[in-house]
Parts: sequence; C-alpha cells; structure tokens
Amino acid sequence: MKDKAGLLTFAAGGLALSCFLLVAGAMATAVQPLWSRTLVLLLPALVFFAVGAAARKGSLSPRAAAVLTAVLAAVFFFLSLCYVFLLSIWTATTVTTEVKYYTRAFAQIDSNEAVSVHFPASVPEDARDVEFTYMPRFLQGGEVFRLSYTAPEDEILRRSISLQAAAEWSGPDAEWFRMHGQPGGEGDSVRYQLFGSGFGNHGEECCVLIDRAGGRIAFYYSDW
Repeated sequence: MKDKAGLLTFAAGGLALSCFLLVAGAMATAVQPLWSRTLVLLLPALVFFAVGAAARKGSLSPRAAAVLTAVLAAVFFFLSLCYVFLLSIWTATTVTTEVKYYTRAFAQIDSNEAVSVHFPASVPEDARDVEFTYMPRFLQGGEVFRLSYTAPEDEILRRSISLQAAAEWSGPDAEWFRMHGQPGGEGDSVRYQLFGSGFGNHGEECCVLIDRAGGRIAFYYSDW
C-alpha cells in the first residue's frame, strides 16, 4: 500500500513535470524567453516528488500521502493555470533591448519584402554603439522594431545607394515630419521611407535613417 501511494504521487509529479516542459518548450520560441519566471512552474513537480519520497520512506502514511496528493493536485492545477496566463502576458509585453535577441525579433517582421531586403538579418560584426528595441504586438498595441548603430563609411554609402532606389520618399527627416504637420526629426539624418500608411495614427511604417555626418544608421518598422 505504501508503494502504491508513492507511485500515485510520483505519477502526479511526472505529469506536473511534463506540463512544465510543455510550457518551457513554448517559452523557448519567444523573442526573449523569461526563463527565471518559467522555472516557478517546476515547483509543483518538486513538491510531488518530495511527498512521494516521504511516502516511500514511511514518513507519511499511504492515506495521508493520497489525500495530500489530491489536495495538492487541485491547488496546483488552479494556480498553474493562473500563472501560465500571467506568464503569457509578461512574455507578450516584454520589450526587448538585448542585442543577442535581435535575430529572433527580426524573424517576427522579415516577412515584409522591404524589411527582408533592406534590414540586416543580424547585427553586423563591425557595428558599434548598437541600440536595439523590439516591442511585440499585444491586444490593441502596436509592434515596434528599431535598430541603430555606427557603421563604416562603405556600408553607409552602399545602403544609401540601395535605399535611394527603393524608397517611396527620401529627404531630411525633419522635412518628413513637417509634411505631416508634426514636430520631430533626427538632426541631419536623411529618411528613406520604404513604405508607410496612417502616419501619426494606426498604420504600418518602414524606414531607414542615415546620418552621414555621424556615421549612423537607424532601421525602423512599426505596425499599429
């Protein structure tokens, strides 16, 4: 009887561990996995294994182990569902700024032809002073992707020629904002507007800014 009680509790622990691995597998596909928060879901499995070990050693009677397992199963099931819901919200609203997650974020937007052609698939090795931000879409919120870095002169020249040929509009960034009746603009940067709709409101926009004097390139994409 003691062995059966222990096996029941270990089975519950195995099921809890399987659920944890399922969530961890889904988390691994996120742009920025929240591993520290995901590990909280390992707690039910550890508790079940501890109770099972106590039952096998005789520290808990078979009846006490069975009752405790049933109670814990109900409590952990409810709490885990609530926590997974919270975890999904945290993941969906995490703003990523770490460059190591750039390629994952790029994969979220590279289905657009202009992005896949004119945005770097990975951060160039010779890029300096890199700044990166990715905000995923959540409910009514928008998706925003931005990468900027100081680049060698040959890259700036190469991209300028390519972007000039592909842009729907190009000119001083400040002029673009004046055209749309809004304040703004990044210094002496030249804006290459690859496409855009609903500027200043809900819409999709993709552009590249090049500051030749500062030797800096900024890639921007948003979808609201």
